[in-house]
Amino acid sequence: MGLNTKFIYTEDSNDLDQFFKEQTKKWSSIYILVDSNTHEHCLPSFLNSVKFESDVEILEIEAGEESKDIEIATGLWMALAELKADRKSLIINLGGGVVCDIGAWVAANYKRGIDFVHVPTTLLAMVDASIGGKTGIDMGGIKNLVGSFTLPFSTLNYSPFLETLPDEEWRSGFAEMIKHGLISDAGLWSKIRNISPKDHEEIKSLIHETAGIKINIVKDDFKEKGERKKLNFGHTVGHAIETVCIEKGDAISHGHAVALGMVLATIISVKKGLLSSSIMNLINDYILAYYSIPTCLGNEIQLVIEKARHDKKNIGDRILMVLLNDIGEAVIDIEVDEELVKEALIEFCSQKSES
Repeated sequence: MGLNTKFIYTEDSNDLDQFFKEQTKKWSSIYILVDSNTHEHCLPSFLNSVKFESDVEILEIEAGEESKDIEIATGLWMALAELKADRKSLIINLGGGVVCDIGAWVAANYKRGIDFVHVPTTLLAMVDASIGGKTGIDMGGIKNLVGSFTLPFSTLNYSPFLETLPDEEWRSGFAEMIKHGLISDAGLWSKIRNISPKDHEEIKSLIHETAGIKINIVKDDFKEKGERKKLNFGHTVGHAIETVCIEKGDAISHGHAVALGMVLATIISVKKGLLSSSIMNLINDYILAYYSIPTCLGNEIQLVIEKARHDKKNIGDRILMVLLNDIGEAVIDIEVDEELVKEALIEFCSQKSES
């Protein structure tokens, strides 16, 4: 995907083995990071497909956003040290967005940086989390408070891993595909709105196209100074919703939260005079057919606003959002006051979802 990293998409397990055989770079030791889900469902087939020249060590974390934590990262660093990992070691992140985020951050900081390869196993990771070099952990109830921009050595997408996913994980990743269409490609949006999160074969056929949108944006703006900010559409309030739902015991997936964040962003886009109500209704009717509004949010509007205020993309006390002018046309760094966010949240929470 540019910037000296490779992006591979394949349905053939032999391609995974071939990738590692072709590397002229020789790593001193190899570690595979998994979570409790990918250890069971993906690691056996990965190890059967790739014939490493020496033994590999398996590092495991619990599945879920709670594992993006400084204590978990510290435990992984200490495990690597005890196993005598050096600066020529490799970490393979075999998992979804959480594994990719924390695994990359651990690799980026261990002995000032070692190589890592992403092998995403969820739809969300394939089209979003494994692309672009963002690494990080959550702290103090704030998503991705600590992190870095560090590119993987490579990203290897092996589509059969998707068959291990429950429906909620398909919906989570599908939300990011919707986002890519809305911010950058009306043609992709037209394809997406004619399918649902349950249309797995149609979704798989769009993975490469969807990932390509993010790859091209990142290639031109790696450190998120301009164009890359568009990829945060739905995330400012979406991250806040995700955090609040976790705290209130009504956890939803990251993609689900982003989908709801996009609904709120379109409502705000209309209130700011950027987007027509008809386009907003077209987008939001589609999204809310598949992504329900958690009941806890109606009583936690102020808490959502407080969380959104701490979003890392804000400057000072100013809430900055990505909004829409039209389908395929996102605008960045739009200042939105808290009262407008509150109005949008009240309107949002009053809606009925079909899901």
